[in-house]
Amino acid sequence: MKEKKKHERSRKLNKELVESSKAYYILFNKWRRNDLYKSLFASFGLIIAIFQIEYDTKYYTGCIDRITYPTALVNPRSTNWYGTFFKMLILMTTFLSLIFTFMSRKYKIDWLREYFEIELPSAINVPFLHQDDEDIVEKRYNLKYP
Repeated sequence: MKEKKKHERSRKLNKELVESSKAYYILFNKWRRNDLYKSLFASFGLIIAIFQIEYDTKYYTGCIDRITYPTALVNPRSTNWYGTFFKMLILMTTFLSLIFTFMSRKYKIDWLREYFEIELPSAINVPFLHQDDEDIVEKRYNLKYP
């Protein structure tokens, strides 16, 4: 009996709309493809960061002399082109990962709004930090814990 009630409260797929449209699969694939790109760029950024740390620990073994290098900007670790190149690659992969994260979220919300009986705000209207008294938080809480 509990299982039946739980199933009744779950999201319901609009089967007629799905069967009559290729757009369902196109939107779903866009969402999942952006998830893949997000993961790949985040992984590449981490691999590059690990490589940079290993490079620095191998070639810069001495202690930093604060008299010779009063600020970090004049330190050889910061001024060589390898370190700058790695840092720029890490920055680019981070930004690309953030862009694909936003796009993935956008396609997921569009997919859920279009083909499931659920009301979600658009991706732009989702706040960065949620408050406990927001409508969307209360709706999700009531769906999970009746």
